[in-house]
Amino acid sequence: MNEPISYSTAFLIGLLGSSHCVGMCGGIMGALAFSVPPEKRVTPKLVPLLLSFNLGRILSYTLIGALAGALAWIAAEQFREFSRLLRYLAGIMLILLGLYLAGWWPVLRHLERAGAGIWKLLQPGISRFVPVKNPLQALIIGAFWGWLPCGLVYSTMIWSASAADWQQSATMMFLFG
Repeated sequence: MNEPISYSTAFLIGLLGSSHCVGMCGGIMGALAFSVPPEKRVTPKLVPLLLSFNLGRILSYTLIGALAGALAWIAAEQFREFSRLLRYLAGIMLILLGLYLAGWWPVLRHLERAGAGIWKLLQPGISRFVPVKNPLQALIIGAFWGWLPCGLVYSTMIWSASAADWQQSATMMFLFG
Protein backbone atom coordinates (compact mmCIF):
# COMPACT_ATOMS: atom_id res chain seq x y z
CA MET A 1 0.00 0.00 0.00
CA ASN A 2 1.34 3.42 -0.90
CA GLU A 3 1.60 5.03 2.54
CA PRO A 4 1.56 8.77 1.68
CA ILE A 5 -1.58 8.36 -0.41
CA SER A 6 -3.18 6.04 2.14
CA TYR A 7 -2.34 8.35 5.03
CA SER A 8 -3.73 11.45 3.33
CA THR A 9 -6.81 9.49 2.23
CA ALA A 10 -7.41 8.31 5.81
CA PHE A 11 -7.16 11.91 7.01
CA LEU A 12 -9.58 13.10 4.30
CA ILE A 13 -12.09 10.36 5.11
CA GLY A 14 -12.08 11.52 8.73
CA LEU A 15 -12.28 15.18 7.78
CA LEU A 16 -15.01 14.81 5.16
CA GLY A 17 -16.91 12.29 7.28
CA SER A 18 -16.99 14.69 10.23
CA SER A 19 -20.48 15.91 9.34
CA HIS A 20 -21.67 12.33 9.87
CA CYS A 21 -19.89 12.34 13.23
CA VAL A 22 -21.52 15.59 14.33
CA GLY A 23 -24.94 14.11 13.59
CA MET A 24 -24.27 10.73 15.15
CA CYS A 25 -21.99 11.61 18.09
CA GLY A 26 -22.81 15.27 18.66
CA GLY A 27 -25.43 14.30 21.22
CA ILE A 28 -22.94 12.10 23.04
CA MET A 29 -20.41 14.91 23.14
CA GLY A 30 -23.07 17.30 24.39
CA ALA A 31 -24.09 14.86 27.13
CA LEU A 32 -20.47 14.39 28.15
CA ALA A 33 -19.93 18.15 28.23
CA PHE A 34 -23.02 18.58 30.42
CA SER A 35 -21.74 15.88 32.78
CA VAL A 36 -18.88 18.23 33.60
CA PRO A 37 -19.59 20.14 36.84
CA PRO A 38 -20.95 23.66 36.07
CA GLU A 39 -17.88 25.44 37.46
CA LYS A 40 -15.69 23.62 34.89
CA ARG A 41 -17.92 24.39 31.89
CA VAL A 42 -16.18 27.74 31.47
CA THR A 43 -14.25 27.65 28.17
CA PRO A 44 -10.67 27.69 29.55
CA LYS A 45 -11.47 24.81 31.91
CA LEU A 46 -13.57 22.86 29.40
CA VAL A 47 -11.00 22.80 26.58
CA PRO A 48 -8.61 20.29 28.28
CA LEU A 49 -11.56 17.99 28.96
CA LEU A 50 -12.81 18.16 25.37
CA LEU A 51 -9.30 17.56 24.04
CA SER A 52 -8.95 14.58 26.40
CA PHE A 53 -12.29 13.10 25.25
CA ASN A 54 -11.12 13.25 21.65
CA LEU A 55 -7.59 12.06 22.37
CA GLY A 56 -9.05 8.98 24.06
CA ARG A 57 -11.29 8.36 21.04
CA ILE A 58 -8.39 8.72 18.61
CA LEU A 59 -6.19 6.43 20.69
CA SER A 60 -8.96 3.81 20.54
CA TYR A 61 -9.10 4.14 16.76
CA THR A 62 -5.32 3.71 16.66
CA LEU A 63 -5.55 0.54 18.76
CA ILE A 64 -8.37 -0.76 16.55
CA GLY A 65 -6.17 -0.14 13.49
CA ALA A 66 -3.19 -1.90 15.07
CA LEU A 67 -5.31 -4.94 15.97
CA ALA A 68 -6.95 -5.08 12.54
CA GLY A 69 -3.60 -4.72 10.76
CA ALA A 70 -2.00 -7.42 12.90
CA LEU A 71 -4.89 -9.84 12.35
CA ALA A 72 -4.83 -9.14 8.61
CA TRP A 73 -1.08 -9.78 8.54
CA ILE A 74 -1.53 -13.12 10.33
CA ALA A 75 -4.31 -14.14 7.95
CA ALA A 76 -2.30 -13.01 4.90
CA GLU A 77 0.66 -15.11 6.08
CA GLN A 78 -1.61 -18.18 6.33
CA PHE A 79 -3.64 -17.61 3.17
CA ARG A 80 -1.88 -15.85 0.30
CA GLU A 81 -5.16 -14.83 -1.36
CA PHE A 82 -6.44 -13.19 1.83
CA SER A 83 -4.60 -9.97 1.09
CA ARG A 84 -6.27 -9.64 -2.31
CA LEU A 85 -9.66 -10.53 -0.84
CA LEU A 86 -9.22 -7.91 1.88
CA ARG A 87 -8.38 -5.25 -0.71
CA TYR A 88 -11.55 -6.09 -2.66
CA LEU A 89 -13.57 -5.96 0.55
CA ALA A 90 -11.96 -2.64 1.46
CA GLY A 91 -12.90 -1.21 -1.95
CA ILE A 92 -16.48 -2.40 -1.57
CA MET A 93 -16.63 -0.95 1.94
CA LEU A 94 -15.41 2.45 0.72
CA ILE A 95 -18.09 2.49 -1.98
CA LEU A 96 -20.73 1.50 0.58
CA LEU A 97 -19.39 4.21 2.89
CA GLY A 98 -19.87 6.82 0.19
CA LEU A 99 -23.43 5.63 -0.44
CA TYR A 100 -24.10 5.59 3.31
CA LEU A 101 -22.76 9.10 3.91
CA ALA A 102 -24.69 10.43 0.92
CA GLY A 103 -27.86 8.93 2.40
CA TRP A 104 -28.50 6.86 -0.72
CA TRP A 105 -28.17 3.38 0.79
CA PRO A 106 -27.92 2.94 4.58
CA VAL A 107 -26.61 -0.64 4.38
CA LEU A 108 -23.84 0.06 6.91
CA ARG A 109 -26.46 0.41 9.65
CA HIS A 110 -26.53 -3.39 9.70
CA LEU A 111 -22.81 -3.41 10.38
CA GLU A 112 -23.31 -0.88 13.19
CA ARG A 113 -25.96 -3.12 14.75
CA ALA A 114 -23.54 -6.04 14.67
CA GLY A 115 -21.01 -3.97 16.66
CA ALA A 116 -23.60 -3.04 19.26
CA GLY A 117 -22.75 -6.18 21.24
CA ILE A 118 -19.25 -4.90 21.94
CA TRP A 119 -20.66 -1.54 22.99
CA LYS A 120 -23.11 -3.17 25.43
CA LEU A 121 -20.17 -4.82 27.17
CA LEU A 122 -18.18 -1.58 27.40
CA GLN A 123 -20.95 0.90 28.17
CA PRO A 124 -21.28 0.13 31.91
CA GLY A 125 -17.62 1.05 32.42
CA ILE A 126 -18.29 4.63 31.41
CA SER A 127 -20.71 5.34 34.26
CA ARG A 128 -17.88 5.03 36.79
CA PHE A 129 -16.23 8.12 35.28
CA VAL A 130 -19.27 10.41 35.13
CA PRO A 131 -19.48 13.24 36.09
CA VAL A 132 -16.22 14.17 34.42
CA LYS A 133 -14.02 16.16 36.79
CA ASN A 134 -10.56 15.91 35.24
CA PRO A 135 -8.78 15.22 31.93
CA LEU A 136 -7.89 11.64 32.91
CA GLN A 137 -11.57 10.77 33.36
CA ALA A 138 -12.32 12.42 30.01
CA LEU A 139 -9.50 10.45 28.35
CA ILE A 140 -10.87 7.17 29.70
CA ILE A 141 -14.42 7.98 28.56
CA GLY A 142 -13.04 8.95 25.15
CA ALA A 143 -11.21 5.62 24.97
CA PHE A 144 -14.52 3.83 25.58
CA TRP A 145 -16.25 6.10 23.09
CA GLY A 146 -13.85 4.99 20.34
CA TRP A 147 -15.48 1.55 20.43
CA LEU A 148 -18.97 2.91 19.74
CA PRO A 149 -20.49 1.07 16.73
CA CYS A 150 -20.03 3.21 13.64
CA GLY A 151 -20.12 2.28 9.96
CA LEU A 152 -17.65 5.05 9.14
CA VAL A 153 -15.11 3.68 11.63
CA TYR A 154 -15.71 0.07 10.57
CA SER A 155 -15.29 0.89 6.88
CA THR A 156 -12.05 2.74 7.50
CA MET A 157 -10.81 -0.05 9.78
CA ILE A 158 -11.38 -2.70 7.12
CA TRP A 159 -9.66 -0.52 4.56
CA SER A 160 -6.72 0.15 6.89
CA ALA A 161 -6.43 -3.58 7.62
CA SER A 162 -5.82 -4.18 3.92
CA ALA A 163 -2.30 -2.84 4.55
CA ALA A 164 -1.75 -6.10 6.51
CA ASP A 165 0.71 -4.23 8.71
CA TRP A 166 -0.15 -3.19 12.26
CA GLN A 167 1.89 0.02 12.13
CA GLN A 168 0.47 1.27 8.84
CA SER A 169 -3.07 0.33 9.87
CA ALA A 170 -2.65 2.07 13.25
CA THR A 171 -1.27 5.19 11.56
CA MET A 172 -4.15 5.27 9.08
CA MET A 173 -6.72 4.99 11.87
CA PHE A 174 -4.92 7.66 13.90
CA LEU A 175 -5.03 10.05 10.94
CA PHE A 176 -8.67 9.15 10.30
CA GLY A 177 -9.47 10.05 13.93
